[in-house]
Amino acid sequence: MTKRFRRFVIWTTPLAAGLVLLTVFSGREKQLLRLAPVQTLYGWGYQITIDNKPFIHQDCIPAIPGYQPFRNKEDAMRVGSLVVYKIRHKLSPAVTRRELDSLRIQL
Repeated sequence: MTKRFRRFVIWTTPLAAGLVLLTVFSGREKQLLRLAPVQTLYGWGYQITIDNKPFIHQDCIPAIPGYQPFRNKEDAMRVGSLVVYKIRHKLSPAVTRRELDSLRIQL
């Protein structure tokens, strides 16, 4: 193997790998995210689907110990909208107590 060919391989391999990764992950941007309210026996929750496949089914308030469903549909949808925003911006979908307070979720 000549030096010139080796240098060519060293430079083109990472570029090709980068193009492959870019192609694979750019398709994820076009995934269809949907948020829907879910009524339960004890209150409300939400479901997030990606390309019509269930991704998150949340039937209780996150970040709160124990099982406490949302009191109303609007609260569930506000938290669900926050989670969808986080997913779209490639953030962790986890919700904190502080975020619940800022959304004025009834506990």
